[in-house]
Amino acid sequence: AVGRGGNPTENPEPAAQPVAAAGAITQAPTPLPSREEEGGRLLYERYCVYCHGRAADGFGINAPNLRLEVPALADPQRLAGASNQQLADRIARGGSAPGLSAGCPPWSRRLDAGNVQAVVAYLRWLARVAPAS
Repeated sequence: AVGRGGNPTENPEPAAQPVAAAGAITQAPTPLPSREEEGGRLLYERYCVYCHGRAADGFGINAPNLRLEVPALADPQRLAGASNQQLADRIARGGSAPGLSAGCPPWSRRLDAGNVQAVVAYLRWLARVAPAS
């Protein structure tokens, strides 16, 4: 590229930036997870990913072997209707929580309340859904 002064090595013109067409939908960049969300991700990948899947979509490696439908934990509709405390209770109580399958273990035996809240924060980050008020 020829620079502003006509010299190829002097002040090259800046490259043109792509512009979205009018009315085009552009996706906002994914925000980086907070420290709590990152901690929740690590716990999720250690305990939950095998049944619920890496994307929390219900398609983990063990899901086909189970005799139940594994819920998509990062489903925005599922998360939008629940408070953080309700989600934490479901995780802590596992299948014994109302409306859940008995196939999910109660994670309160392995995770303390802070760790459960971190998993909730990670699921909210993954689905990009704020808690119900």
